[in-house]
Amino acid sequence: MASLSLSIEQQRNIERLLNTWIGKLTWKILVERINANLSIATTRQTLDKYDSVRRAYEEAKLRGRSQGMSLQEIVKYTKSDVTLIEQKIKLEADVQGLEKKVDEQLMFIKAIYSEANSNPSLMMLLQDLKRKLSKK
Repeated sequence: MASLSLSIEQQRNIERLLNTWIGKLTWKILVERINANLSIATTRQTLDKYDSVRRAYEEAKLRGRSQGMSLQEIVKYTKSDVTLIEQKIKLEADVQGLEKKVDEQLMFIKAIYSEANSNPSLMMLLQDLKRKLSKK
């Protein structure tokens, strides 16, 4: 049997990594994550030689299958939820802005109507305008 190249501490660190694994798991992804997170250059074949690492890998695979949704799917749904929430906030702000404009226009119309009650020329002008608009 070939000599093993991982120290006991490295094995335990890899096992901890596997015990907390979320999402899709393949040997290739595991080797890349070990290299990135633990700074250990290894191969799938080397990892498979260690019974404790192999068991932790198999348990993480089973856990991943039983969890249903992968981390990538969760991130995708979360991003779309954030996008929808941002869109909702923007639309609510638009509605509030439009409601404010409508209120201002109603106040302006009421002021014109109030002025027209005391000014017959303005009242005639508004009635003419109303007839013209109703014909369209």
